[in-house]
Amino acid sequence: MGYSLEKYSYRKKFLGNKIALSKLFFQATKEYEILFKKFGLNKHKFFYNILNKKNSEIEELTIIKKKNKLLGFISGFSSDEYKFRKLISFLVLKNMIFPKNLTFIPQNKMSRLEPLEKSYYLSRISIDKKNRKKGLADRLLKKFTDNIKKSKHKFITLHVNKNNKSAIKFYIKNNFKIIKMIDVFIYMRKKI
Repeated sequence: MGYSLEKYSYRKKFLGNKIALSKLFFQATKEYEILFKKFGLNKHKFFYNILNKKNSEIEELTIIKKKNKLLGFISGFSSDEYKFRKLISFLVLKNMIFPKNLTFIPQNKMSRLEPLEKSYYLSRISIDKKNRKKGLADRLLKKFTDNIKKSKHKFITLHVNKNNKSAIKFYIKNNFKIIKMIDVFIYMRKKI
């Protein structure tokens, strides 16, 4: 088939098509759209600020590509690091919105979205819309799961918007169970 999977981190920097990766990131990150629109921010600039940054939400990611064309990615981290990694993104956003105000930190709702238990948190999975329904997300999830099996984690957890029916269906098909619902988010877990 010609598909390849590659892992990147802040140590092995992603040097491929950053615009394509940024588009995939925001395709899987609808919650940021409100902020970018409200404050007129450049979302690609935000993405470049967190890409390849130690301890960011996407410090480690696995991509899938065919003939050097980026088709998708998956990222995650230990649930112990959830608040810290989200805080890194929050601080990048804060500095873009209020670059001269060092003390302003708006109220946020991060604690409501933290993983419910010690696990490996699946932060994002995204496949280019033209390349969906080809099993690419399944490949990424399998590689992700295989890598986690080598660690001390016994579960993969995630949260997904309750309106994202296709993602919920995908996770259920891949043995994730719904464990809780908070606001518009459904928490899911898979035993490894």
